[in-house]
Amino acid sequence: MTPPPVDGQWLDFYALLDVPVSADEDTIRKRIGKVYSEAAANSDHRDLSRRHYFQSLVERVLPQCRRVLLDPEWRAKYDRQHILHSIGDPSAQNYVAFIASMRGKDMGAHTDEENLPQRLQDDIKAAREVVECAVQGTELDLLPSKAVPRKEQMEQEQRPEAAAPKPASQPQPFEAVAQVTPAAQPEPGVAQAAPEKQSAADATRPVGRA
Repeated sequence: MTPPPVDGQWLDFYALLDVPVSADEDTIRKRIGKVYSEAAANSDHRDLSRRHYFQSLVERVLPQCRRVLLDPEWRAKYDRQHILHSIGDPSAQNYVAFIASMRGKDMGAHTDEENLPQRLQDDIKAAREVVECAVQGTELDLLPSKAVPRKEQMEQEQRPEAAAPKPASQPQPFEAVAQVTPAAQPEPGVAQAAPEKQSAADATRPVGRA
C-alpha cells in the first residue's frame, strides 16, 4: 500500500499560529484561542473551499495543535523533530510518523496499517487530515507556505547559494610583433678580421683615375 503524499510532509504549528518557537505556554494558548475565534467566524464562508478549510481548522487542526504544544512531553519531542527538519536532518520524522511514534508505533516504509490497533489507525487518519487541511490553507494563501514545508523547498532553503560563475578569460588581442633577426654571434676561438680603414688619399682620389 502506497502511503498518501501528506505522509512525507512536516507540519509547523509555530508557523501556523504565527508565534516563535520560544513562545511560552500562555502565549500559545492565547494565540490558539484567537485563531479558533477567527476560524469559527468564517466557518460558514460563502466560498466552499474556504468554508471547508475553516471548519477543518476548528474541528481537527487546532485541537491537535493544542494537544501537541500544550503538553510538555509532546512539545519537547515535537520541538526535537522541528529542529531536525530545520537543519535538513534525514532522520527527521514526517508529521504522521511523529504522531504514530507518540502512540508507541514506529511507522516504517512497509507498515501494514490495517493490522494496527484501531485507536492508532484513527490517530494516523486524524494526523493526515490535519496536514491536508494545512496544505489547503497554504493553497488558499491563508497560511504561510512554511507551515507545511515540502522536502524540496527545505532543501532549497538550506542549500548555500551557488557561487557566481567566474567570467571566462578573454583572449588577449593579437599584437603584431616585428620579427628581428638576431645578429650572428661569433663562433668561439675564431678571430674576426678588423674592418679596413680607408686612407685619406683613397678618399680624395677621383673616381676613374688609377
